[in-house]
Amino acid sequence: MKHTILSCLIALTSLLAYGQKPTRTVLYSCGPNEDFFQHEFFSNMKTSGHRFACMTKNRNNSKLTFILNGEPVVTSEDLTVYWIDVESKDNCIYTYSDGNEEYIVIDGHKLGPYENIGYKRNASEFNSDGTPNLEMALNRNLFTFKRMGKIFRHDNDGAIYECRGDGVWDAREEDPVYTSPNGQHQARFSRGYRLLTIDGVPYVMPIDLDADPKTIGLRNFYITDDGVCIVRFEYNNGTKWVYPYIVIQNQTVEQIKEGEYFDALTNTIRMKGRHMDAWEPHQFESMRQWKDGDWTNGIDITLKDTSNRHFLTANGNYDYVMIDDKKFGKSAPINAFYDPLANAFGWVAIEGRNLVLYTYKL
Repeated sequence: MKHTILSCLIALTSLLAYGQKPTRTVLYSCGPNEDFFQHEFFSNMKTSGHRFACMTKNRNNSKLTFILNGEPVVTSEDLTVYWIDVESKDNCIYTYSDGNEEYIVIDGHKLGPYENIGYKRNASEFNSDGTPNLEMALNRNLFTFKRMGKIFRHDNDGAIYECRGDGVWDAREEDPVYTSPNGQHQARFSRGYRLLTIDGVPYVMPIDLDADPKTIGLRNFYITDDGVCIVRFEYNNGTKWVYPYIVIQNQTVEQIKEGEYFDALTNTIRMKGRHMDAWEPHQFESMRQWKDGDWTNGIDITLKDTSNRHFLTANGNYDYVMIDDKKFGKSAPINAFYDPLANAFGWVAIEGRNLVLYTYKL
């Protein structure tokens, strides 16, 4: 009898929990002349705290505003946000223009004015394949800029190097020099990228002897606070274009093979795992896609809880989300996540002129 009553109570509790509705929190409401811009939004991946960022556009003067937790950070005619820390605006990275001059703000430090700025970054903690984004981890302060018609590179330690090239985005140096974020290690290329000297020790790069010298270039280069260098070349070996990925550490030169990646936290080469499917949003990714001249909701994601017994499904073609077997909401989300601390699913959506956070506790 006791066993039957206990079973009924458990079943009733589960039924009540299963039938609950998500809570709805309005994070931000646009003003009368304000619209959300390009559906670029961010949530802090937590259902508590309600930290968020968004960008809006003024209908009257076309100016953009970067908003963090409801407060404007910067307003400009041309504005690009590369990195967001919802806990502090001093940890954000963005560029903006004031007339014909452009500025960049990195971790609270404003630099400029410049005629043009090249800051190529994927605004995410992880790359599309789920591997760590080394650009943001190791090259946050590295960018190129144009001043008085010349191209320069601003290194991680603040050093400035003059470059050559037709534009700020494709500028190159004769003998590129790179410095670690802590300023304690330096690497310099010479002999057409075939020799790399790290802290005074030379290393011969494994570039094919048949490679066309005019095609040899750097796709990526990183140097860690431990003096480890990670470099990816590009060149034509006479038959095809190749992109060798190389790590130099402990006085050895090792090439990263297909299916491997470099883990900067442990300075080791690791195998990519199946868990690295990176559809789950990170940082300033709203999963929106440009299609037929307009932005469409491209989110397509399935999230599970820690027990693997509950899951959320969202797709840009549907104006709701599904949790287990129930439909919730009235518009497709721009972001979705599972909060393990609260044991809850959360998703962010645009409803009219409101940026809304839904929280569904399991």
